[in-house]
Amino acid sequence: LERFQQSDADWLVRQIARMQLSARDVVILDVPCGDLLMLEQALNAASQVLVVLTADAACYLTLDQMQGWLEPVLAGPQPPVCHYVINQFDASRTFSRDMRDVMAKRLGGRLLGIVHKDNALAEALAYGHNAVQVPSASPGTQDLRVLSHLLITKLLTQDVEETRLS
Repeated sequence: LERFQQSDADWLVRQIARMQLSARDVVILDVPCGDLLMLEQALNAASQVLVVLTADAACYLTLDQMQGWLEPVLAGPQPPVCHYVINQFDASRTFSRDMRDVMAKRLGGRLLGIVHKDNALAEALAYGHNAVQVPSASPGTQDLRVLSHLLITKLLTQDVEETRLS
C-alpha cells in the first residue's frame, strides 16, 4: 500500500473511483495521525474534511502543522469543506475549558462541535457497540448524535450545491 501511495499521488482517488459509487454514497476515511502519505491521499480524494482535536496543549501545538497540510488542498481548484471537532472534552478541567476557548476563537465557525469525555461512550465502544445507536442519555452519546445530524445536513447541503453547479 505504501509503495503505491509513494509512486502515485492519485492512487486512492482511483481506488475510490473503481468502486463505482453513486452521487449519494459517502466514503469515510479515518486517517491515523502521522501517516502523511495516507493523509495526502485522503485530502486529494476528500470533498469534506473533519479534523478531530483534543482540548490539550499537544493538540494545540500541532494545529499549525495540520493547517499547513490542509492549506494547499484548501487553496486548490475544488477544495474540500473543512471543519473541526473537539473530542474527549473534560469540562471539569480548567485547562481543558481554556484550550477549548482558545481553539474556538481560533477556528471560529469551522469548529463544528464538541464531544464530551464520557465513560459510557468509551464502554460502548470497548464492547463493539455503535455508540450513537446505544439508548443512552450520556453527554458523549448526545454530542455524537448532534454531530452526526450536523454532518448529514452539511453533506446534503453540499449535494444540493453541487447539483446546482452541475
